[in-house]
Amino acid sequence: MNDVGCISGYFLCCKSRCGFTLLELLVVVMLIALLSAVGLSGVSNLTQIQGRKGAVASLISGIRLAQTYAVTNDGNVRIVFATDDPAFSGAFESYKNAAFILMHYTQELDSNGKPLVDSNNNPLPPKWLPLTSWTRLPTGVIFSASQTEIFKPMYRQAMSFIEFDEMGGVKQPSIGDIDIFIRDVRDTSPVIAEQLRVNEFTGSVFYLSRDEISVIDQQ
Repeated sequence: MNDVGCISGYFLCCKSRCGFTLLELLVVVMLIALLSAVGLSGVSNLTQIQGRKGAVASLISGIRLAQTYAVTNDGNVRIVFATDDPAFSGAFESYKNAAFILMHYTQELDSNGKPLVDSNNNPLPPKWLPLTSWTRLPTGVIFSASQTEIFKPMYRQAMSFIEFDEMGGVKQPSIGDIDIFIRDVRDTSPVIAEQLRVNEFTGSVFYLSRDEISVIDQQ
């Protein structure tokens, strides 16, 4: 009996020593909450960085494609950017300052691949037609310049664009090199943006970091 009593007493003693106090539980909960907040912040920042980098890669590909098509088709190719124009509302609301499309100046064709004609059987004049579908930037990323506009204030139209000539240079707009900024939608201080520069004469795309200019695409 004494042995049994000793064993029972031993387990009761262990049970009392192994319990957690309310203070200890509160400390553990606070530590878990703190680590979760830090983890979520890190994931959020990483997601935003990846979003901007993905947008840069997508835009560079679009610019290069437009330039290549212009060289092989005697110019008349534009990369067009969605802006705050009222046309981008409703189903296209998410396209505002966050999408681009390639367009070329050509004759519209019928279902048989022949140019459309007017009532006198004369070919209709060429017009700007889509060359690709709209490409949207990753969620939460938009085009911006000076934190508010897509391009320099002097170049602001309903649909901003860059038009390339047959040599691959920038035909329009005639404002010299073109700076394009890509930033997060959320308000940050200071505003974190990726900056690309399209050279006026060669159409080459440069990535501008804070300390240096790195050539992304030199043709």
